[in-house]
Amino acid sequence: MITLTRTERMAIVQSYLIANTPKSLFDSLRRLSAVQRLRSSCTLAYLVAAFDRTTAKARRSEFVIALAYAYLLAILNHPENTSIRCPADSSRLLWGEQFEEYARFAFKGFQAITIESLGSPSLISSSARPARSTTLLDSAGRPIAISNHA
Repeated sequence: MITLTRTERMAIVQSYLIANTPKSLFDSLRRLSAVQRLRSSCTLAYLVAAFDRTTAKARRSEFVIALAYAYLLAILNHPENTSIRCPADSSRLLWGEQFEEYARFAFKGFQAITIESLGSPSLISSSARPARSTTLLDSAGRPIAISNHA
């Protein structure tokens, strides 16, 4: 368990209060030493439980919401979190799912890919969440080559 100092708690709340977009809150919290300390000093299970306790409250003050976003960011960037899916229910926060999207690119090292084909491609399988593999076929039914650019 970690105890945040009054200064750290106030910095988290201030970040929440001045943020006007999900990205600005994400970037602001990401720079805070308090969030980095949560990430490095707490287990993933502890952070998920703290997030669940915090977001389960019926009445949430700005402080409680700000703290929940700090927990979520620490969860998304935690070394034990190797999945692309968040182990906590980020939809409990207004900008939670957007935080997950930002984290995928900021912390998980996703890269852009280029798909080249001579014909028009047909998507064989797809889902709302990234699949383990997706097969694309050209108009002749041949698999399309996918190249990864770093």
